Amino acid sequence: MGTPEGTKDHNSQIVKLLQLIGCFGAYCHLEGLRDSLEKAQLGLRVDETITSLLMRFVLHFTKEDHNVSVRTAAIKSLLLISSHHPKMFLSKPVMKLLNTEFEKGSHRMKVTILEGFNSFLSMEDEESGKRNLEESCSSDKKLDVDVFHGTSHGYINDSVCSSLIQSFIGPALELCLQDASSLSLVPVRFLELIMKLGFANPKVCAPTIIALESSPNKYVKGIAFNLHKDIFDKHESLADRNYAEAFKIAVNYNKRVNGDEFWKNVSFLRSVYKIVSRNYASKKRFILSLARLFTVDISSGDLAASANTRDMIVFLVLNLSVLPFSSLEEVCLILYHLDRSITHEGIDLADKVTSTVGSNTGEGMSVENLQLLFVHSQSTLALVYLRQTLSAAYAVPSSIMETFSPSRPDIELRQQPKAVTLVDFPLENLEMEVNLSRPDAFGSLFTRFVTSVKDFTV
Repeated sequence: MGTPEGTKDHNSQIVKLLQLIGCFGAYCHLEGLRDSLEKAQLGLRVDETITSLLMRFVLHFTKEDHNVSVRTAAIKSLLLISSHHPKMFLSKPVMKLLNTEFEKGSHRMKVTILEGFNSFLSMEDEESGKRNLEESCSSDKKLDVDVFHGTSHGYINDSVCSSLIQSFIGPALELCLQDASSLSLVPVRFLELIMKLGFANPKVCAPTIIALESSPNKYVKGIAFNLHKDIFDKHESLADRNYAEAFKIAVNYNKRVNGDEFWKNVSFLRSVYKIVSRNYASKKRFILSLARLFTVDISSGDLAASANTRDMIVFLVLNLSVLPFSSLEEVCLILYHLDRSITHEGIDLADKVTSTVGSNTGEGMSVENLQLLFVHSQSTLALVYLRQTLSAAYAVPSSIMETFSPSRPDIELRQQPKAVTLVDFPLENLEMEVNLSRPDAFGSLFTRFVTSVKDFTV
């Protein structure tokens, strides 16, 4: 057995050899050396191409019993060769390897594979641009027989791209949302390329794209904004239908990358609004998508689900509290739906809190029930505070809301607000820092919530 230093040196030699094989397979035309390779007895099979032989060598070093650096080098070389010989991507050994890595491999290895895909797609993007330029400049419109029969280089590569994307779009979208580090740019770049080349289904990608506008990484955010704008311009209704799902994904993404301070990101909806605000109908659908998420299921006994709903509501109301609405009608529409939520679930919840906390028999005073009441109260109180913040900021009198109806548009309300007052959202009153394992700390929020709901209904 060799020393650790010897093993390390041996592995580095293998890595260099794999890199060399990758370059030979990608950039060199080796079929002319077939006779020499056959005489060298390297295992070249009858009717096997030299490229296939090199791929077999490389695949051997992708096995799990090899060092990570060796496996990484092997996969990089495999992807490099396949990028220049695209049919190799669809061979059974390669597809089996890629499927295994996306199912069980490390995060870094998945990103490495997507880097290889990106190189291939970038080459296709460049070739596609050249083909389009040649077609536009050529006056000869004769039928290309290879294209007609589906055997042209471009047709084959398109088929490979479609197959790869169909197989791995799911894992790629998940990787986009794993973190906001520099590594996250790789799957996001993959998403950008497949959208640009037209191989991706916008319906599948839209929720993730919109959610990525909430990224703290400015490059990711910029790519997502441009992709969302492109979807909106080409498939407006498709974007509209995906907002609710996108908002949920955005909240979970921000919780993953920002931890307990996820709510500090208040620029997300502003980014989305820049796109939808160009169209009256889209603005309305955008607000209705948000309004559907204002519902608090006070009958839920699932604490984790209730906490997720609370986090989503807090994230969205903080974003809405600083959104520069372009008309009073939009503000009134939000207030209208807030009023409905508060007067239904809010009043029922306030009664439930009052009867539970004031119970002489101790009914409902279990830790689990108190935790649920606390989380539901936080959610509903956030809606109450948003209602107060927006009505004060835009100076919306109660008389307007008494007659407002979404089904009866008021042309005057479509005018741009004359003046907007900056009103701070009282986030500290939601007591988001309270540990749910300490029910003795719930009292002040319960009191604040019940009082706020009573004041609202007076």
